Amino acid sequence: YLRIVAWSFVASGVVFVTSSMFQALGNTIPPLLTSVTRITLVAIPIVWLARLPGFQLKWIWYLSAVAVALQMAANLLLLQREMRLRFTAPVAASADQPSLSA
Repeated sequence: YLRIVAWSFVASGVVFVTSSMFQALGNTIPPLLTSVTRITLVAIPIVWLARLPGFQLKWIWYLSAVAVALQMAANLLLLQREMRLRFTAPVAASADQPSLSA
């Protein structure tokens, strides 16, 4: 268990940090959606895998580690998009407006 799940500890840490960043920005919907997606990506295949002959418990841990890595990638991409939208839009909008000092 630990040999498999230990690979997802760093990804879990990044997920926690990116979720906190979204919370600080006041937009908690993206990490909520990635969490629901991760849980769905793990739960549905587990039900299917458990019915297969020769099922091994370690398949669940591999699936979980991969799902956390995918959630981390999605959170990072969504956070990058959020930062780009929030911090470049006002600069571009203010460049179009005439200066008051002129």
